[in-house]
Order: sequence, then C-alpha cells, then structure tokens
Amino acid sequence: MKTNKFFRIIAAVSLLTALSCGKEIQPEDQAPVEQPSAEFTYSFSIDASKGADWPDTKALTLKDGTLSATWAEGEEVTVYNETTKEALYGSLQAQSAGASTTLKGDLYSSKGIHVNDVLTLKFLSPEYNNQGGTLEYIAAHCDYATASVTVTDTNDGKIRTSAATFVNQQAIIKFQLLLPNGYEGLFTKSMHIVVGDQVIAVSTETKSFNLYAAVPAISEKQFIIGVSAYPEDGLYYYMKSSASFESGKYYEITVVMKPGAVVFNEDELNYAISSLSPYVILGSDIPLYAYVKVGQYNAHTVTIDLNGHCLSRSLSAADANGHVIEVFEHGNLTIVDSSGDRSGCLTGGWANNGGGICNYGTLTIQGIRITGCKAAQQGGGIKNNAGATLNVISSTITGNSAPNGGGIYNIEGGTMTISGIEVGSTLSWCSISNNTATEDGGGIVNRGTATITAAYISNNEAANSGGGIWNSGTLSIATQYLSVEIKNNTCNGEGGGLW
Repeated sequence: MKTNKFFRIIAAVSLLTALSCGKEIQPEDQAPVEQPSAEFTYSFSIDASKGADWPDTKALTLKDGTLSATWAEGEEVTVYNETTKEALYGSLQAQSAGASTTLKGDLYSSKGIHVNDVLTLKFLSPEYNNQGGTLEYIAAHCDYATASVTVTDTNDGKIRTSAATFVNQQAIIKFQLLLPNGYEGLFTKSMHIVVGDQVIAVSTETKSFNLYAAVPAISEKQFIIGVSAYPEDGLYYYMKSSASFESGKYYEITVVMKPGAVVFNEDELNYAISSLSPYVILGSDIPLYAYVKVGQYNAHTVTIDLNGHCLSRSLSAADANGHVIEVFEHGNLTIVDSSGDRSGCLTGGWANNGGGICNYGTLTIQGIRITGCKAAQQGGGIKNNAGATLNVISSTITGNSAPNGGGIYNIEGGTMTISGIEVGSTLSWCSISNNTATEDGGGIVNRGTATITAAYISNNEAANSGGGIWNSGTLSIATQYLSVEIKNNTCNGEGGGLW
C-alpha cells in the first residue's frame, strides 16, 4: 500500500456517489505501453514482500501506525526502467497469496535491459478521484506500492536482481468530523479531498462522521476539509495552513468543522451563496454562465476564498449583467486568496459597468487579481457605486479596460481605500497596472472619496486625461511612509500620472 507527491488537501463533503479508486496499471508517468515491434524478450522471476501481519487478507494492518497488505495470487506488477527511461511491455504476476510471493512474467524492451539498470516495480497506480470511505474499500481498491531493484545479470534472457521489498506509497487518513460545538458528530455520506488540481471524492452508502481516505503524501502543504452535508445539515469547512502526511502511514484526525463550503462548480457556488454560507472556498477554477450575486435578497456577509483558482466569464460582447460578481446594497463581500501568491483571480467579465465587480454594498479584496475584464462605460475591473465602500488590499488590478476608469471607477458618494499589507516583515503592495481607458483614467477614476497608500500605479494609459489617475473627488495619497509610486502612465491629454 502506498503514495505520490501531494500539494494541498481539501476535504469537502459533497454530492458525488461514484465509488472507485481505479485499478489502472500503468508505469509511472507513462502512457499505456504498446508491445514494441523490435524487441528484446526477457523472463523475470523475483521474490517480493509486502510485509503484512495478516496472511489471508488484503486488509490494512495498523501495527505501529504503519500500513501493510498481503499479495493475492495473480496480482500484476508493471516494470519501468529508470536508467533507459522505458516502460517495459508485459507484467509480472504474483504466484501465490500471502505477505511474500514470487513475481514471474515476460518483459519486452526495445532498448534492452543491462547490468546495473535500475528497475521500478509498481503495484497499481490508483486514480484517487473516487473512493468508498471505508478502510475495507481502500484495502480492496487502493492498494499501491513500489519497489526498486538493480539488475545484476541478464544472461540467457533472464533478468536477475536482489529480492524486492515493496514500500507503501500512500497515506491513509481517518477523519472524525465534528460539528462546530466540538462534541457532536457531523454525519454525512460524502467528502471531497483536493490535492493540488486533483479532486478526491469519498462517498459511503450510509451516513457517518468517520470517513477514511487514501491520499498521496504531502509535506507542509495547505490542508482544507470542506464538508457539504446539505441540504439538511448545512455546509462546513476546516482549513489548516500547513500539514504533512507520510507515505505508508495511518493517521486519525479529529476535525471541528466551521460553517462554510468548498465548491467545485457554478451550481455549488450559487447554492452556497444563496444559503448565506459565511465562508466559501473554491476547489477548482469555476467558469460562470451568469454573474455571482451577493446580498441580492437578504443581508449577507461572506468571504470567498479563491484558493489559487479563478472565477471567469466568457462573453463576446458587453452585457448589462456581464460582471463576474455583483455586490448588492445588503451584501458584504470579502474576496481573499489563501494560496498566498495572487494566483486566484476574477477574469473575463464584460459589463456595461464594473466588468469584474459591480459594488453597491461593502467589498474588500485582499491578495487577489482582477484581470482581463471590460466595461462598456465605467470601471473595467471594478465600479464602486454611490453609498458603497471598496477596500483594495495587497491586490493586483491589471489588464482591464473601459472608456472611463480602466482599472477602477469610484463614483460620487463612493468610498475607496487602496492599501498594502504587512506580511511578516515584508510589505505587500497593491498594483494598479496596464489598464486602459478610451477616455479618462487609465488606472483609476475617482469622483468620490479615496485614500491610497502602499500602491504602485504604473503603465496605465488613457486616450484623454489621467493616464494613472483621473480625480474630481476627494483624494488622499501617501507621499512618505507607505508612499504611492505613480510612474510610466501615459495619456494624450493632461496628467499622464495624475489629473
């Protein structure tokens, strides 16, 4: 049993019901191998051990927290030549059941196998996407181990090596899910785990607050669990910034969930928003058919964590409702990116006003990007309307366009703050750059009240005035500590940097 490299885990209990870990047998990092036309043929027999305590079953053993499994007769092992970088055609079969066995089979190579070549023997290459949620299911369907041996002789077409000891290449986690009160179990039938861009769905036939999952190993990576036991039990999540799981180890984790959701598509996102969920985490990039509505019918304070992913529209022309997001009067939206590298983004909006976000309520964005958005009138990236409050913190507004306010348009009666944030001993600045206006305010139009500190406003362009900033309202710009750098902005009229 066994692993792979793993970046971040999100476990989200959602709606999937498919139950298969996948038993694709493929050499590592290789497509299925066709038998070569010109080949060397070898017979290979090798003693192999998985080192389990239970000789009559493939079930996991948890002695000292280490995973083990036994061989079943006829199980297949693939072989990859690490030295020649060749996936060998053919496979080896276990000749008997038990903790140890002899693997035998014929292998075919177009490059030949030589003394001192290093061979990787691989038992299964599981697709983690869908699992059954129990230890028994993992033992039967997700067994995964590898062994490395060095060729000592190939005389008479027979490959000889030392014995192979297979090492588990995955971690097994038992999740005990608790409600926010910290003592009641959160019963559910399904859970998602996300490893980088890979989504692992775990589903059981009956509700339980104990779910098992096989996962690739990770080292000090973000770990997120999201339990979506809706509709009757609500939406929940848990986030930890750093977690490590070793291959071949078994873990039991008790998690006190928080109200919130991990979402993977537009329907799940809209459900979380309409359910007034307070925290929503993206588990993947989500293309949007329609714009996201925050606070449309009820007062709603919510944080959307892009988590390194993007919300995107794909429009061929301006549309009155072509925003990516609209924050209504009773909405209070914070958008963050827990990936920490501003890879999370809003993109592709094309509206009459506010191509990325049209804000009538309270909007805070922190550590995200708004890029590639357009407006037919005002605010390619963001339009902040009368009575609305906009806080732009350590974010990037770039590559957006509009006739007025290519990056941001703050209207009369709107309040806007643009600032950096200290991360440890480092100040993370805002960047309003490479936006364009066919009339005024390539980067920013301010007709309301605005305060700007710790920001780069650069390389923006306006056809008329105010390449960087066009201002007719109340504008405060820091000039000393946390000063604002306005440079390399252009216009055809007055005020290349500030008008």
